[in-house]
Amino acid sequence: MLIFPTAVEKLGLGAEAKSEKARDFPFTDGGVKMGEAPAEKEGFRGLTLSGPAPLVYFPTPDVHEPDGLFDATAGLELFYGAVLTLNFHDSTIAVEKK
Repeated sequence: MLIFPTAVEKLGLGAEAKSEKARDFPFTDGGVKMGEAPAEKEGFRGLTLSGPAPLVYFPTPDVHEPDGLFDATAGLELFYGAVLTLNFHDSTIAVEKK
């Protein structure tokens, strides 16, 4: 899960956002590094999705940000081991653990 700067303090992730560890994401914005830090857990609507060692990410200057429109964005890693249903007809999202 990528946490945007406008949400760091709101989510209580100030210390994590200062991590100097980084990970390369070759398919994001043409290839960028993002800050990486361990998290206690990650989830969606009360359902814990993260595995035993969840990680959160923070943008570096090369990462495009949505001008404060979102707190975070979720990637495939968060939903690994879950069933994600996007119902475009009803405009709903459902997530279940496998």
